[in-house]
Amino acid sequence: MRKWSSLLVAGLIFSNSLGMGVHAESGPKEQGNNYSGTVTTVLKDIENHWAKESITRWMDRGVVQGKENHLFAPNQQITRAEWVSMINRIFQYQKNGETSFSDVSLSKWYHEDIVAASANGYIMGYEDGTFKPDGIITRAEAAVTLSRIFNWEGSPTSTFHDDMDIKQWSKEAVSAAAHRKIILGYENGAFLPEKTLTRAEAISILSRAFEGYGTWYEKAGEYGQLDPNHKSVEKNVIINGSGITLNNMTIDGDLIIGKNVGRGDVYLKNVEVKGNTYVYGGGEHSVHVENSRLIKVIVHKLDGSVRLAVGGKTTIQDIVVQSSAIIEPLQGVVIKNTTISDQLEENQNVLLKGDFEKVKVDAPNLSILIPEGTIKDLEFTHSSKGTSVNQDQDSKILSAVLNAAVKIQGKGKILEAIINSSGVSLDQAPNQVKLGKDITKDTTLQIGGSNRSVSSMGNSTVLPPAINTGSATVDTSGSGGGQSSSPTTPVTPSPVEIVGEEYGARDDGDMFWPGIESTTVTAGESIHVYSPRSGNVYISTLEVTSQNPVELQEAIRTGQAMKFPIKANVRTSIPISLMKGYDQFGVLVIDEKGNSTFRTYLRALDGTGEKLVRKDALIGLIWKENFELYEVHFNRFIKANGVENLKDYIRVSEGSNDEDFTPLAEGDQVEIRDNALVIKTKIPMRGKNLRILEGAVTTTDNDYTNETITWDNIRSLTRATFADKPNEEFITLPVGSVIKFNVNYGGEDAYFVKENLANVEAFEEAVADGTGLKLSIPEDGTDQTYEFDTANFLPGDYVIRVMDAYILSVHLTAK
Repeated sequence: MRKWSSLLVAGLIFSNSLGMGVHAESGPKEQGNNYSGTVTTVLKDIENHWAKESITRWMDRGVVQGKENHLFAPNQQITRAEWVSMINRIFQYQKNGETSFSDVSLSKWYHEDIVAASANGYIMGYEDGTFKPDGIITRAEAAVTLSRIFNWEGSPTSTFHDDMDIKQWSKEAVSAAAHRKIILGYENGAFLPEKTLTRAEAISILSRAFEGYGTWYEKAGEYGQLDPNHKSVEKNVIINGSGITLNNMTIDGDLIIGKNVGRGDVYLKNVEVKGNTYVYGGGEHSVHVENSRLIKVIVHKLDGSVRLAVGGKTTIQDIVVQSSAIIEPLQGVVIKNTTISDQLEENQNVLLKGDFEKVKVDAPNLSILIPEGTIKDLEFTHSSKGTSVNQDQDSKILSAVLNAAVKIQGKGKILEAIINSSGVSLDQAPNQVKLGKDITKDTTLQIGGSNRSVSSMGNSTVLPPAINTGSATVDTSGSGGGQSSSPTTPVTPSPVEIVGEEYGARDDGDMFWPGIESTTVTAGESIHVYSPRSGNVYISTLEVTSQNPVELQEAIRTGQAMKFPIKANVRTSIPISLMKGYDQFGVLVIDEKGNSTFRTYLRALDGTGEKLVRKDALIGLIWKENFELYEVHFNRFIKANGVENLKDYIRVSEGSNDEDFTPLAEGDQVEIRDNALVIKTKIPMRGKNLRILEGAVTTTDNDYTNETITWDNIRSLTRATFADKPNEEFITLPVGSVIKFNVNYGGEDAYFVKENLANVEAFEEAVADGTGLKLSIPEDGTDQTYEFDTANFLPGDYVIRVMDAYILSVHLTAK
């Protein structure tokens, strides 16, 4: 049995339900309006104000803030500090360096905004070295600011009646702003350059400026075109919220992924960016780029790390890393040029996972992690002194140029090292070492665990194979580095010797598995873990998917994971303080030799006092028994609410009216499993509606019961069966056989492909190159038998994949 959708547990295959919660509003598929937000802000003093729409729009986007007592003060004069703060939040300028203004101290709220404004060149300050942050901004100064941002060109004269009052330093900017209708004149024909701006005028001017600049997205949803052959075209785009997907889009200017994305996800699918792509927001599992073309990507997240995952046929010319990041080109993608900038603060971490053409490191005292993949050219510049690289055994560096005292640790391979500095340390001996012209004869290098004299090496030396320096070091201190406080030491009761396979814990020599007493617990409590080997057990959020100790250590540093020591054959109690409420988390064990179990996923529930609410749902299929399965998950442990037959509280219908809902069929089953209400049906449910009546279940302390829940237009999994062997999930046939199969639902595509392919794009590529087959099943085609002819296939393991369906496996043998 193999995984297809998202989870494989005890013979059931599940996928996230898209039908649950039909009353929720979905994100737009097409976007033709610059404003994608929902007006929610209520302020007392803008109700009848002429600038209400602009103020509300940009407040809802988090750009401007009100005053105390639900006031905005629209007619209050705006200060220079407030002005640059608005500009930075609209156009997403980030702090990059420090300021030299004598009157802008670190303790002031506007410090970072003024630093960002100065670094991006749109403010200059005064000749005496001050900025005057509390000074008032004039209309002429506003025009000059915007002119610098947009590189406007204007006329040295204007048609305003008070042109003589417009100072020479601002004439072209005023002319340009007026010509573009960004800063307008007055009805009497005057511009009034020295008139100060109000808060309402400032936000209105910036709002008009942004309309000519580009498009802002902050509401979760999909934007662009559904047809990949017809791309939408945008000027510049700002994404400032999570859960946003751009489809089939050409961006003529820049793309900015703003900091308000937080740790959420952003997807770029078939997107071309002709300008720069700035990544200011996202988390350890956030920015996904598929089949896109980006020229230059600049990663600069001010707080925490961000992951950039690049897949499909994506091409990226340059990536500049200016903050802690995970750069991960997926299989088949090669990043051409990656620069790890000297703008990174010391002791930051950068993880490079995948294949890279050229990586240049400018940053000093940095930690670079390379868990797997190949770097063709890795260059450390003179400014990278003190940087260390931790290279796992699945990684390879073809050529490393070391112009500074750096360390490359770990078990990965280095084919060639060109050394131009003293103080270099390499754990593994490269296949070949070349000495640069700056190396003196008395220099000693540490290579392969030994000190080597340069005078004994010559200009080009072939070294013996890489020296094995011993097993990987595993920290067994139990420290949860990166947490605000050290995690609680696990409470280990009196040793309990494991007899047999306690809760699934077992060891077959090559692999081992942990045992966990319960996979659903209340947040704040403990889980009880067994392991047949001593080592460390890791608790992590869902964003953490790695089994690599180096990456896990980074997750601990960023608060995404915790680590505790575990002894073989002892019941170990581990607090799950990482989970504050309803959430899912992973558990894995790494033994003292660095071998890892697979990750087991557990669920943390809300505790006493929390109202009972429906959280999510799963659809599944019990293939052997021919049950369709539907689970509704609540935020707390539940039990039947004193009802004689829980099944009586479940209704099904093909319509939406109350009278359409009827009881389940006689053979259907209903049960409770921890926090889940599990419904198994024999009748086909696709397209029907499911309802759970109010009061069906209650929390285990009897404090709360469920409200009525309706699950509309259910998307059931398809049950495919072999026509000749309907009770078998796996068959063996010789090459050339014709495989016949049936399905219980139509309207989907079926593929015959190698079992290791994981997505539709890979299936389609296999069909295109002749290593796969495809057929379309009509909506009414459930009474037909379908065939795949294997005459042109090689022996091996294959699968029949019907979208939204259970997988059938086929092993082809030679004739």
